[in-house]
Amino acid sequence: MKCLVSGANGFIGHRFVEILLEKGIKPLLLLRNESYFEGQNKIICDLSFDEINPKNLKDIDTVFHLASCQNTRNISMMRRVNVEGTKRLIKACKEAEVKNFIFFSSVKAMGEITEQETDEGLLPEPESEYGRQKLLAEEVVLKSNLLNPVIVRLPPVYGKGCKGGIINLFKFIKKSPFIHCFSGANKRSMVYVDDVVYFAMKAANSQNTAGECFILTDGIVYSTKDMLKAMLDAACVENKKIMVKNFMLDYFMKKFLRIFWHYGYNSLYESAYYSNKKAKNMLDFQPSSTFFQAAHEICGDI
Repeated sequence: MKCLVSGANGFIGHRFVEILLEKGIKPLLLLRNESYFEGQNKIICDLSFDEINPKNLKDIDTVFHLASCQNTRNISMMRRVNVEGTKRLIKACKEAEVKNFIFFSSVKAMGEITEQETDEGLLPEPESEYGRQKLLAEEVVLKSNLLNPVIVRLPPVYGKGCKGGIINLFKFIKKSPFIHCFSGANKRSMVYVDDVVYFAMKAANSQNTAGECFILTDGIVYSTKDMLKAMLDAACVENKKIMVKNFMLDYFMKKFLRIFWHYGYNSLYESAYYSNKKAKNMLDFQPSSTFFQAAHEICGDI
């Protein structure tokens, strides 16, 4: 496989490159900064405005497009990277006759909250600007007339070096003498970073994935309570004091988050869980890990 990885400096992209190198595959990297991955072949490019020379993609058969922008304070920048940048990359791919284009999207392209297990058949109704832009970028990919465009919609991805609301909450709790006992009523889906990489490689080598969209999960439904307990146990954090769950505590905590951190409120209290049956049925996707199993590596550097 001769491939290009965009966004290789990100959490998923960095692990993607590591796995490719372990397999003896030396990818071409599309990066904004020269300082990453010393000694590797690179295209230094800012997708927010730079055109990509198709000659740089000569002999590339697969593009794994991970680069994205989630800076919600700069909507214009988000669109230039997520939508316009994807258009520029696809244009170069078409001129270079790249066969496979694996686009990493987000379940946010479908919406923010699901009260029941959801699959790819749900009519997308994104609520956030990031979700709307990811959906627009998906449409760009699927209308591109590339030979094998594939959409991979990701829920939160975990593994060593991951980021996100649950990680930030864990950091806070480690320093706090109190631990809030969440009810465990919400349901969330996640997926292990290595499984994302191996699925994408399998999709690129498949003959029947053109134009398909896949949701990846590890097949487990988690509550916020489940995730925090797994991380506290993995990090051997002694419960100095446990803040007993009660109505008033929940009321004020939810009120505060709804006003000052809406994303955090959704992540901690609402449900968003999905089916991975299509990935299993079409490409025999078999998750290798769960959040409970990976908690030790997640907590190792926190």
